[in-house]
Amino acid sequence: MSTASVTIDQIQALATLDTPTIANAMETLQIADRRFTGPQIRPMTGASGPVVGIAVTAMMKEQWGGKFAHLEPWLKFLDEIERCPLPVIAVLHDESEQAGRDAMIGEGMSRVMRAAGAAGVLCDGCIRDLAALREM
Repeated sequence: MSTASVTIDQIQALATLDTPTIANAMETLQIADRRFTGPQIRPMTGASGPVVGIAVTAMMKEQWGGKFAHLEPWLKFLDEIERCPLPVIAVLHDESEQAGRDAMIGEGMSRVMRAAGAAGVLCDGCIRDLAALREM
């Protein structure tokens, strides 16, 4: 589904539903592709309610190449977030050689994603700066 086929009213309507309702609807509609989450994904910041938006995805890994080689893909990711006309959930996948070893997200990256327009972040890798993230 492209963002052109989703409206802000639909996004806001989804925020009024609970997880079991969404799961039941997915089962009824036979949406079998459930790669989007698993038992390793759990809330770390204690969100006060549902966070709903369009997923903008990135695969991340430990720093590679030259000292600043990671900046171009990171800036492209931020540009995708900023260009989306609807609320965004930044979805980050850890594709490191040794997944879970290096932090994929922390306070600085979270603040930048938030400034670009992300309403939330879903990450299957390590995070750091939890106290600061909880304050945000």
